[in-house]
Amino acid sequence: MKPRPLKDIIEKYQRKLEKWAKLKGFTSEREYYTKNKCGRIDQVWLKNDKPVYAFEIEASYRTRKHYKGSLFNFILLGAKRNFLIFSIEGCKKSNYGWDKGEFMNHFNSIKNCIKEAKLTKKVSVCTEKELKSFIERLTE
Repeated sequence: MKPRPLKDIIEKYQRKLEKWAKLKGFTSEREYYTKNKCGRIDQVWLKNDKPVYAFEIEASYRTRKHYKGSLFNFILLGAKRNFLIFSIEGCKKSNYGWDKGEFMNHFNSIKNCIKEAKLTKKVSVCTEKELKSFIERLTE
């Protein structure tokens, strides 16, 4: 089988998210469809079959247009809180090479776009470490 480093990274995150969901009393689904199957979200935590938290895992450098698609999917889903997770490990392994400064510029640019769109109460842009910190504080 051909190696799939970025897909493997996404699956690693999904396994962690499933474990955390169970610990916090949620059910978890991968590749969850939005209303009318207009889009899919990498991972969604549900309570009583209703989406509460949604997670998009960004495992490589992408254009802002791709992130806008993730934001649109979040809006369609209507979860209480959404997370755009940037994988430092994935960016290091992506075809574009690794540059910490470029990564941070890209990461902060997306955070600023979320802020300008006034979506900061609904969408968090984070690394795995920041996400883990939020989940540890989560009481639902």
